[in-house]
Amino acid sequence: MAFAKIRKVDQENRQFKTDWTERYCFFLPDHNNAKPTCLICMQTVAVIKADNLKRHFNSIHAATFNANYPEKSDQRKQKIASMLTSYKHSVLTMCKTTSAQESATAASLHVSWKLARAKKPFADAELIKQCAIDMAAEVLNQEEPIKKEVVELLKQVPLSANTATRRVEVLAKECFSSLLTDLRKTEAFSLAIDSSCDRTDMEQLSVFAIFFDGKTFREELLCLISLPGRTTGEIIFNDKIVSVVTDGAPSKVGHRQGLVSRLSAVNPALLAFHCIIHKSVLCAKLCGKMKETMDTVTRLVNFVRESSSLQHRLFRALLKEMSAEHKDLLLHNDVRWLSKGCVLERVCDLRDELVSFLSSLQSQKASDLLSFLTDNKVI
Repeated sequence: MAFAKIRKVDQENRQFKTDWTERYCFFLPDHNNAKPTCLICMQTVAVIKADNLKRHFNSIHAATFNANYPEKSDQRKQKIASMLTSYKHSVLTMCKTTSAQESATAASLHVSWKLARAKKPFADAELIKQCAIDMAAEVLNQEEPIKKEVVELLKQVPLSANTATRRVEVLAKECFSSLLTDLRKTEAFSLAIDSSCDRTDMEQLSVFAIFFDGKTFREELLCLISLPGRTTGEIIFNDKIVSVVTDGAPSKVGHRQGLVSRLSAVNPALLAFHCIIHKSVLCAKLCGKMKETMDTVTRLVNFVRESSSLQHRLFRALLKEMSAEHKDLLLHNDVRWLSKGCVLERVCDLRDELVSFLSSLQSQKASDLLSFLTDNKVI
């Protein structure tokens, strides 16, 4: 036996009749899932039904409203029209306010995004806001009404340092969430992982993801993780990882607690590669001639830049006078192992300027370094 379907009044798609507005002071707002609303007290009725509207009006408003505005009178029509106009005006004002706030928030996000991309301090956001206000005031100098409106809109854009910080945090979370979504959709991806200590000896782990998004191959910075205390490979990813590239640090290639071992436990078919740049650095250290050359270049740079502040200033003045390609030498840092090539390249670019500068100095160390620079076999 089939059960009869239970009737639900609120699903009968009843139509609101226009004469109910004058009779019961109700109207139907112009939006989805709208409910009949009383113009006098702004209460709503769940179902579009004449009896419900009549019950509300007679029990709360009929005695007073009918006495002041009799039915079918011009006063009643004018009063209801006035209440409808007042309601629409208040709704329009709220919509404009909401739209202006949304536009101001969007503008704040755009400025914060530009600051973050340019690696500028968040405090610069307030300066950008003031510059925008001043520019609008000057450009619209002849259009006083428009100028006043534009300036007021710009003043509403929240761009304090704290606000810019929160905006960038929101953008960063959104970018990270979008990247994770793309990684979940892809069939496979690879990781490139490297760790290096900063100036406070805190180990920083950089994780890059390489994957195909359906159109092109992408390489994105997945995360930068600070590793205080003892570093192990207690990081587990899913089986979509097909390969990983790391350096030779124990935290990443250790047999038990290393990152590669942990990943291999999740995905036995994982391909693990050693960073080729680190191998080239090791080869350079093992080769006596390369090591000797690098040590001499390091002594040369330290002699010019670190011997005395006066000597460093004189060298920079010489570079400016000779219209050199660069303004100064680069210091080598053992932590940033990729800087060796940049240091050597900068010394080669400024070789003529260095020869001229060392020739003007009266010291044995300067003479030895000058002999090194003028030796064509070494260069």
